[in-house]
Amino acid sequence: MKYVTTPRVLSAIFAAFLLSVRGLHATDAPEVEADTDEADKLAKQLANPISSLISVPFQANEDFGYGPSHNGYKFTLNIQPVIPISISKDWNVIVRTILPVVSQHDLFYVENLPKSAPINPQNRSQDGLSEHDQSFFFSPKKPGPFGLIWGIGPAFLYPTGTQDLLGTGTFSIGPTVN
Repeated sequence: MKYVTTPRVLSAIFAAFLLSVRGLHATDAPEVEADTDEADKLAKQLANPISSLISVPFQANEDFGYGPSHNGYKFTLNIQPVIPISISKDWNVIVRTILPVVSQHDLFYVENLPKSAPINPQNRSQDGLSEHDQSFFFSPKKPGPFGLIWGIGPAFLYPTGTQDLLGTGTFSIGPTVN
């Protein structure tokens, strides 16, 4: 038996294929829609600092042209966990830590610097931890007027720099508002 393929037969097969694909998609639509709604809810919770989710965002900063020679380079990776803690039925304490991991090159390098200078001209690169900042925000569990989400509390700067040129080496405390 010989099969003849004509443009009309190919068009009918293609149309049947499109209808079947469209039919499959239509039956999957409620599930896809539910997944999208769930993803939207999760995204809103992650963006909301007073939600009950723990998040650990990473922020990368890259800077060029630093230092006295303007040839310096600095890369900072901030690891920033945010942990909400319920302290009553109406209030949370939100603990936010910023831990910077730094790699910097030629920030303090000056050509022809005398050997008696306080900074070793051969020490052109520093890698390690910088000082980390920890904030404690006291925040109501429900947004205020106009959907405003706020928090207030103390902030601490801990001298955790692993090298002298990666931090100030001092402990600091002060207020923070968000």
